[in-house]
Amino acid sequence: MFGNISMRNFYTKQNISDSLKFLWEAGTHGGYANTSVTVNDSLVFISDLTGRVYAIGLISGKEIGQIKEKGTVFGSPIIYNFWLIYALASNDENETYFYLYDFNDGKVFRQDVLKGRVLTEIVQTDDGYIMVTEKGTVYKYNISGLPQWETKLEANVHSSPAFSSGLAIFGDDQGELIGVNSEDGKVVYRKNIGGLFLSGASISGQAAFIGNDNGKIYSFDFQTGDILWQFDSGYRIAMTPAYDDDNIYFGNLNGDFFCLNKSDGSLIWKYHSPGVFNVTPLITNNIVLAPDLKNSIKFLDKNTGELHMNMEIDGRPKLTPVIYNNKLIIGFDRGTLQAYEFIY
Repeated sequence: MFGNISMRNFYTKQNISDSLKFLWEAGTHGGYANTSVTVNDSLVFISDLTGRVYAIGLISGKEIGQIKEKGTVFGSPIIYNFWLIYALASNDENETYFYLYDFNDGKVFRQDVLKGRVLTEIVQTDDGYIMVTEKGTVYKYNISGLPQWETKLEANVHSSPAFSSGLAIFGDDQGELIGVNSEDGKVVYRKNIGGLFLSGASISGQAAFIGNDNGKIYSFDFQTGDILWQFDSGYRIAMTPAYDDDNIYFGNLNGDFFCLNKSDGSLIWKYHSPGVFNVTPLITNNIVLAPDLKNSIKFLDKNTGELHMNMEIDGRPKLTPVIYNNKLIIGFDRGTLQAYEFIY
């Protein structure tokens, strides 16, 4: 799923090279939200803003098939067994169609209609799926796609949830941190700390991380909502923070990219670009892949922030890079996917 796991770490534990071999390019009908592809064995799944979800061959780059419905898919599909799980927001009505599509049989296994438009990522829990609508209604479905509960928050939400140990957490447009119990939908906490949250949340151990429109990154106890530390980046943050075992990584809309100590928020390094960082990076053991809105992906040394390589692309990057079987998959403006192979 988006962020690799329900806690959203965006971390692949491998060393990579900054030498790449181009493999293929594939096109889709529409552009992308700031999301990612999902890979399952030999298939790459990607949704676009015209309401299509595509299956593309990982080796060939050829389109295997597509699902087309009227509406917009803003988030990354989730793969569970042979189900492709996604949410399609209506363009005309205030509702979302929730699908479990059996891509092995090529037909819809189950679908339902939610009141409200889901503009953020679905998060898979231990036993189901949680979605939050733009107007702040939280929905839980079980693993087979049957509705379990809904909770109305009476607040606009543009922050993607993360999940751990029975809690789904996210921010809202009023500057609140919210934790919702996945068993019954009860709100465990709502704490107003100020600033619009467009950033999604990520969780590492007991700590969660989220950024706001005031340019601050917060670490907080994900079970209580209590702030552990905060760091002022100086400019708006729109991406979900990524992390590894020791540090967190994020950028802002001023072109500043940061590595902070996960425990206390102290600055490890900072990199500045004349571009904009609004897409979540991918973290590896040695390099951070940071999409820069100025038509490039920065390969930054994870320990120092030094620029290893400026990978120029023919458009503004829209997808968090994904690495699978030694292949790098990226996506940018005008609905373009590309795959590369690492050369060692």
